[in-house]
Amino acid sequence: RVGALTLNTGENILRTAVLDSANGFAYFGTNTSPGIVVKVRLSDFTRVGALTLNTGENTLLSAVIDSAGVAYFGTNTLPGRVVKVDLASFTRVNALTLNTGENNLTAAIIDPIRNVAYFGTNTSPGIVVAVNLATFARDSAMTLNTGENLVTSGVMDTANCYAYFGTQTGPGIVIRKACITPPPTPTPTATPTDTPTATATNTPVPPTDTPTNTPETSTSTPTD
Repeated sequence: RVGALTLNTGENILRTAVLDSANGFAYFGTNTSPGIVVKVRLSDFTRVGALTLNTGENTLLSAVIDSAGVAYFGTNTLPGRVVKVDLASFTRVNALTLNTGENNLTAAIIDPIRNVAYFGTNTSPGIVVAVNLATFARDSAMTLNTGENLVTSGVMDTANCYAYFGTQTGPGIVIRKACITPPPTPTPTATPTDTPTATATNTPVPPTDTPTNTPETSTSTPTD
């Protein structure tokens, strides 16, 4: 044991965490209402800040972090919510409310290759909800079989495109799920700009003088 860090009053019951190894910080989610994300600098093992989420974003039970330094926290609510936090600015960006019945997000894993996160629910049977991180939208959900209850753990095999989830049952059950590949985010098509057509300018031509015929005058010479 090297040390211990006591957080501030109210930053209670740390149920989930993510690591930003590139920048040397860890982030811990609390079991409070609303949830709190506490930032810890690892180089000197100190608390450097905390972010209190919005009302109703309660009890952070699961979390993942993507390669862009964005974290996604799953809540213990009905239905579950996924809260998006930008770690560089340490600000809440948005929240995604899942469908009715997709409650209590007790497990989360990420597929960084396909940019998808999977959240497991604490329901009977369990549900695995896929979230497209590129669009931050619910992609799909898979309801498990009867008896495959309370999804509380998971791992991702990115190389072979499988996700594995563990249940809180006796004995435990491990569910294997093929990963999904969401369609690519469409690239906006540029609107063509009409090039104005040059208008021909008529240059006035100076009028041409019309020759005037001068009548000839006949001069008669008198004859003697």
